[in-house]
Amino acid sequence: MYKLLIVDDEKLIRDRLAYDFDWETMGFTVCGTAGNGLEALQLIEDVKPDLVLTDMVMPVMGGLELIDRLQSRDSRIGVVVLSGYSDFENVRAALQMGALDYILKPVNPEEVAERFEKITRKLDADSQAQRQQSITARI
Repeated sequence: MYKLLIVDDEKLIRDRLAYDFDWETMGFTVCGTAGNGLEALQLIEDVKPDLVLTDMVMPVMGGLELIDRLQSRDSRIGVVVLSGYSDFENVRAALQMGALDYILKPVNPEEVAERFEKITRKLDADSQAQRQQSITARI
């Protein structure tokens, strides 16, 4: 089971994402929620998520800055961007910075399930490759 941190400045959306989705079926457990990128960075130290689902536009610190800070701290934490904006430049910037996916609001539960199942498979493959690399390094 992978740990998921949800970051969105709108409490209603944050709560809906945290509690209305069957994350366990997708291979995740929600380890926390935050209202902006700065709160998320502070929480990450404690909850150590495997994946962050973050809104793009938030006060204090938005999604792109959060991705940038995460990449410089711990590039092993995956990021999925959630946004009400389909602006190509934001999508491109997020993906170039290492985001695994970009999901548009309003969220479609079936689409989220499909995308997160793919992300789970990617995380599984990455974890397997890392274990294999660790075993090989010991030999």
